Amino acid sequence: MEFLIEFILDLALDASIYDKVPKPIRYLLIILISLFYLSFIAFIEYLGITLLKDNLLNGILVIIIGLIVLLICILAFRKTYLKKVKK
Repeated sequence: MEFLIEFILDLALDASIYDKVPKPIRYLLIILISLFYLSFIAFIEYLGITLLKDNLLNGILVIIIGLIVLLICILAFRKTYLKKVKK
């Protein structure tokens, strides 16, 4: 598992530095990394919803934290994408 993660991150870093990586591999890496972040955010939201049943305040706080993380990820992705398009 460690080798797989290292390989994916190595390809992602090489794709961001060099343009010699083929487009399908770059798009696949973008999709894999995006799915990882989305699954992490979905887990946070699920955790917040399950906490709502036990403690309303803690559930709301976890949901707000999940939404903030989602907003930050969207802004970072847009910033990175728009920076790459302008070049």
